[in-house]
Amino acid sequence: MKAILFLLITIGFLSCANTNAGWNQSYRDKLMNSCITEAKKGNAVIEEQKLKTYCECYQQNLEKKYPEIRQMEVADKNEIIKVAEDCMQVLLR
Repeated sequence: MKAILFLLITIGFLSCANTNAGWNQSYRDKLMNSCITEAKKGNAVIEEQKLKTYCECYQQNLEKKYPEIRQMEVADKNEIIKVAEDCMQVLLR
């Protein structure tokens, strides 16, 4: 289930992004909004600040791993899931 959530966040973001570009504030904001919206759907009991912190971690890690957005389009889904899982400790605090 978590894997599906991470992929939905990323796919939703990619559908709105110019994938030939690098990261800019608009893309960061779109990913954050997508992440928070999707995470709330599956985790209504987690406080919003924790979701925001998780999504910030996820966005920053994606940006480090994939400096160009198009790299995420061809990435192995397990790599994207690993990026998301690296931030899960934020939700467990």
